[in-house]
This record gives sequence, C-alpha cells and structure tokens, in this order.
Amino acid sequence: METQLRVVNPDIGLDGRWGGQDNLIINELFKGQLKRSHHRTHDAIDNDGILYEIKKQQGLQWFDPRKYAAMGKSTRMTKIIFVIWEKKVGVVIVAICPTDSFIQEIFPNDLFDLALQISKISPRTQLKHPVNIKRMIAEKPELFNVIYRR
Repeated sequence: METQLRVVNPDIGLDGRWGGQDNLIINELFKGQLKRSHHRTHDAIDNDGILYEIKKQQGLQWFDPRKYAAMGKSTRMTKIIFVIWEKKVGVVIVAICPTDSFIQEIFPNDLFDLALQISKISPRTQLKHPVNIKRMIAEKPELFNVIYRR
C-alpha cells in the first residue's frame, strides 16, 4: 500500500539531540496524519494502521543490525520515514522505505547471523553500520518513495 502521508510544515527546526524531535515531526511535519507510538520497532502509526520508524539525518545515520535481525518478518513490514534536514533551512527531503527492503539492501545475511550470535553472547553490545541516506536515495531511488523535496 502506497503511503498517503504528506508534508505539511517542512520548516521545523530539528537541531540538537533531544527526545522531542519525533513528537515535533509527528505533530508539525505531518500535522495529525500520525499518532505517536512508543515501541522498540516503531515510533508512529497512521490512520490505516501502518507502523513507521522515524529516522532524522543530517549526515550519517547509524543502524544496529542486531535490532533488525531480531525483528520478525511481520515487524519488518513497518516503514521507515527518513527526514533529512539542514541547519537554517529545515527539512530538505522526506522519503519512506519499507523496513524489510531497506535492511536487505544494507545488511548481508551473514551479518544478520553474526549479529544474532553477538546478541546472545553479549546482549548489551551494539553494532553500528553507517549509512548516508541522502546519498542512498540518489543512488538507489527505486527503494524510496520521496514524498517531499525542497
């Protein structure tokens, strides 16, 4: 199902590292189209019941393969909203990608197996994989539904 989300207010300020950014994105960027959902695998839900994880990026975005390897197939049917922003400009790109398609693109299967092994041996150890989403959208546009571009 194609998303019906649309950007309402791209001039929000996302500077800094504070927990209210997801609320700002839900309440201002998408104004009433999403409801906040505090869950390990998603941050918001739309009126059709589609679950979304929200990722904000200025440069690199870091992904932990352990998190995605531990998700069941149905949980991976969520979508990721990538909000790319620049200081003094605001939001420059908003793109949506199915979680399963995204993780298949960035993580090889053997990395998933290794991530699951590490999580059993050392549950507190994090693995981080860097991705420049803006570059990835340009190089792999077929993976993303770009719903806003400044």
